[in-house]
Amino acid sequence: AVVSTQSTGEEVLIMIEEQNIDVLCVTESWLSTQDDAISREISEHGYDLVNVARRKRGGGVALIYRSGLRVKRVKSRVVTGSFECLEASIEGPGMDLTRVAVIYRPPKASKHERDLFLKEFEEFLTTFSSKPGHLLIAGDFNVHIEDLNSVLSNSFIQILKDHGWSQLVDGPTHVQGGTLDLVLTSHMIETPLVSALEILRAPEVPDHFLVSFKVHCGAANKQKQTKKICGRAMKNLSADVVFMKILQSDSQSPIIAAGLY
Repeated sequence: AVVSTQSTGEEVLIMIEEQNIDVLCVTESWLSTQDDAISREISEHGYDLVNVARRKRGGGVALIYRSGLRVKRVKSRVVTGSFECLEASIEGPGMDLTRVAVIYRPPKASKHERDLFLKEFEEFLTTFSSKPGHLLIAGDFNVHIEDLNSVLSNSFIQILKDHGWSQLVDGPTHVQGGTLDLVLTSHMIETPLVSALEILRAPEVPDHFLVSFKVHCGAANKQKQTKKICGRAMKNLSADVVFMKILQSDSQSPIIAAGLY
């Protein structure tokens, strides 16, 4: 569930159950601590919660996951002051280890704050890239990646290239334009990790779009296991959410559907 001024935990849980979601990662969760009432409500619906408390109004990142999954919060060795990050490892039946980092960077930053973000993000990316498992980063970066004249955007893209990562969202993710919600993967593998990415408009979401894609997650991609991932920013919930749901393909290889909210 998400604590916000525009939605209730019950509304978020209804969304989780309707979509058959297994993992829900939230940015702008508005959670300042581990809220026992919210944890109990989530537990009653068969889910658990881990979170990183917000630093100021509107922040906070959290992970809501189905109780049957093995999810562990991983403490980053990199201290970040310019963005919030929740890093977690996810394992389940038939799944290889998958590491997900959910990031929220506040908008309206000064030049000093933008420079600090680039420095800290590169440090984080260097550390994250060295970890085992399938690696995925998603979240609301508030970087106008589509703006070719933006110093911040160009510097951010160059950092990704320097470290062997790709930004996969190609199109606006906000009704006013702008590619703000990003999906990042390492391309240091023989077979692309992500395929079939789409940007979709969800009628119940007033300002951000849904991004869906598949991730091939077998060990070194040799087993051709597949994850299907979706993303959307839901500002009507005052939160950006990434959700994952485990499905089963005809070939009995695991499929994970996820979304960026």
